[in-house]
Amino acid sequence: MKIVPVLLLMTSLESGCQDVSYVAPGSRRFAVLTFSDTVHDFGTIREGQQVSWRFRFRNTGTGDLLLVSAASTCGCTIPDFTGQPVSPGDTGSIRVLFDSRYKTGRQVKPVFIQGNTRPPLSRLTITCNVLASTEN
Repeated sequence: MKIVPVLLLMTSLESGCQDVSYVAPGSRRFAVLTFSDTVHDFGTIREGQQVSWRFRFRNTGTGDLLLVSAASTCGCTIPDFTGQPVSPGDTGSIRVLFDSRYKTGRQVKPVFIQGNTRPPLSRLTITCNVLASTEN
């Protein structure tokens, strides 16, 4: 059953997600991670093909934004981000690579982003339909 491992991972990600935002006493400055899109569909691809997408975001808060982690529920989906702070009003991106090797059919892969943001956990999703390879 694939549901149990995914639920366990999501539970561990959420339970391990502490509010890592730092707000100085008496201050109301905090980061807000605002994505232009949170879902990307690659359409139809061939088994074994690697595809990537860059999710763009803006810090719409009043404090510096710092991404702490990005994780997926599958080793076939690899998020990558810079550890550099993003000032209020500035933009950044998170690149997500999907490797369709050994995958066929409809694929839906979540990516969980944790930062010093409100809320502290964000979710991105990539989807695609993988056609079986014609090579044996």
